[in-house]
Amino acid sequence: MKRIYFIFAALLILSASLVTAQEQTGVLVGTVTDTDGAFLPGVTVEARSPAQPGVATAITDEVGRFRLIGLAPGTYQITFRLPGFQTLIHEGILVRLGRTFNLEVSISQATMEEEVTVIGESPVVDIKRSGTTTNYGKEMIAKLPKGRDFTSIVNITAGVNDENIGGGTMMDGASSSENMYFVDGMDTTSMYTGLSSQRVLMEFVEEVQVKSSGYEAEHGGSMGGVINVITRSGGNEFHGEITGYMRGSTLQANPHVKNLRINPIDDVTAEYMDYREDSWTQFEIGLGFGGYIFKDTLWFFASFMPRFTNTDRTVELLGDGNSYTTTQKEKSYFGQAKLTALFGGFRLSASYINDYYKWSGALMGLAGTGATPDEYDYPAYGFNYPGETWGGRIDWIVSDNVFIGVN
Repeated sequence: MKRIYFIFAALLILSASLVTAQEQTGVLVGTVTDTDGAFLPGVTVEARSPAQPGVATAITDEVGRFRLIGLAPGTYQITFRLPGFQTLIHEGILVRLGRTFNLEVSISQATMEEEVTVIGESPVVDIKRSGTTTNYGKEMIAKLPKGRDFTSIVNITAGVNDENIGGGTMMDGASSSENMYFVDGMDTTSMYTGLSSQRVLMEFVEEVQVKSSGYEAEHGGSMGGVINVITRSGGNEFHGEITGYMRGSTLQANPHVKNLRINPIDDVTAEYMDYREDSWTQFEIGLGFGGYIFKDTLWFFASFMPRFTNTDRTVELLGDGNSYTTTQKEKSYFGQAKLTALFGGFRLSASYINDYYKWSGALMGLAGTGATPDEYDYPAYGFNYPGETWGGRIDWIVSDNVFIGVN
């Protein structure tokens, strides 16, 4: 009897892990008819995309319906083939993360082998879900104003505000700690603050999905919004990029704003103080490279981008009247790697995200009332934070109506 209870408990745990796994694919459904409007069964439907290894296929049923499930987000070429009919190719069909789109097509009979290519707008209405969802693909992200981390793109979504009183990203009035964050299907929400605990640079992102209402029961831990991030993968062509960013005090206007304060040595006297501006620099340089190990079977993508920030502050110490300079150094090592494979009806992916952070040294207070600079050096001030997320997923397309995904 105990063994039966143990097996039952194990099945419950497994089923819970399956239910809470975040979606990482989209769905395309539709109907194929002839020029007279009659349904066409037996039509072979093929989907090809730079975003997905191999070819996804389906066969229309007795009422001409097809269903392509488990499609990686991206732009697809959809081909329809049936003996005795024109071969129809639809270009530029966009599949978004977690959405189901409908595509209705009509093909005509042909006396000889004939091929027709249609280039038009993608379907934009999700026919299966009524929730409020916004998707930002890589192409759109490149054109939008944003910061360095993926969370900056969320704040331009309708109903979302960046509020200090709410701790950051607030959706429809919910505080920032009521959101949930996922990276490649892994829950990266901080159990301590409720905020995102994994920094992901924009160069690593393939798509960002923001759900602000009407989301599924699997996100029951969220009372605000659900933010889902999919990282980049390789393809059937090799591609790479070198990226650099630089910021610093030399690129900013000198404030020269006098601040009113209480005199540190006379608490009944107020005075205006012109604080010296900190001298700081921040620069990043990164390299990304992706491609294939085996075409249409095994892809890879990897990227690495370190960030270095140095800040110098010069303060006149009230205790002895001398000026001292203290330095604070911050180093972040951002990295991302992903393998995508297709074997038969199985699609496998493994991903890794890193945002290792190191801080050393501290800055003296601007008022000049602190201790001598020796107290601010590393290791008296400083720490290391090794932030990592590992993810793995297996998708098995059993049939047009059965799809199993395990994270």
